[in-house]
Amino acid sequence: MNKLSRSLHRLVGLWTIPFIFLIVIINSWYFAERANIAGIKPMVNPKHIKLDILNYQNEKKSLFPFDIDYDKAVKIAEKAIPHLKVKNIFPAIDSTETIYVMGYSNVPLVRQRANRVYINPYNYKIEHIQSAAKSSTIMWINDIVDPLHFGYWGGITTKVLWFIFGLIISILILSGVYISLKRKPRLKQKSRIEKIFLNGINTLVICCLFYFMLKRLQTRYEATVLAHCVVFVFWMLLFALLYYVLVFNIRKTRNHN
Repeated sequence: MNKLSRSLHRLVGLWTIPFIFLIVIINSWYFAERANIAGIKPMVNPKHIKLDILNYQNEKKSLFPFDIDYDKAVKIAEKAIPHLKVKNIFPAIDSTETIYVMGYSNVPLVRQRANRVYINPYNYKIEHIQSAAKSSTIMWINDIVDPLHFGYWGGITTKVLWFIFGLIISILILSGVYISLKRKPRLKQKSRIEKIFLNGINTLVICCLFYFMLKRLQTRYEATVLAHCVVFVFWMLLFALLYYVLVFNIRKTRNHN
C-alpha cells in the first residue's frame, strides 16, 4: 500500500508540473508588479482620468452623480470599442472623476479591465479609451495573468479544471510530507529546551500569519466578528487534523513497530 501511494504521488506530481510551472511564472509576475521591478507598476496600472472641474462650473453639481444616464454611457462605450460586452460600470466617486465602463472584447484571454472607456459624466464625452486590441505587450501580459491564475479565461470549464488541479497540488503537498515523515528514521530525542524553543518559534510564526490574515479581512473586506470567528475555527480544525495525521498518527505507528 505504501509503495502504491508513493508511485501514485509521483505520477500525479509529474502530470501537474506544467500547471505548477504556470502558477510559478504568474506569481513571479505578481511579485514584480507589486515590487515595481524595472518600473513596471505605473506602466500596467493606468491612473483614473481627472476632470478640470472649472470647465463645468455651470453644471448642476448638486445632482452629481445621480442624474447620469448609465444606459447611454454603455452605448457610447460599445461604440468606442468594437465587439465590447460591458460587464462593469464604475461611477465617479466625486465631481472631478470620470465614470468608466469596462468589459470583454473579441481579444482572447484578457480580463475585462483590459477594455476601459472613460466617459465625462457631464457631457458624455469620451476622455480616454483603453482597448485590449491596441494595448502594449506589457499591458497584454498584465491583463492575462489574472484569468490564467484564477482559471476563468475559459468559463466554467476552466474554472472546474483549475479547481481540480489546485486541489490535487494541495493534496500532493500533504501526501509528500506524510510519505517523507513515514520514511524518516526515528531521530534522537530533542532536549526539553530545544522543544520549547522550536515550539515557540512555530507558535510565533503562526500567530503572525493569523494576525495579518485577520487584519486583511478587517481592513479590506470589513469582515464581521462572526466571520473572523468562523475563519479562526476553520483553521484551528485544519491544524488539528494535520497534527493528527502528520504527527500523532505517525508516532502511533512507529510505537507499534
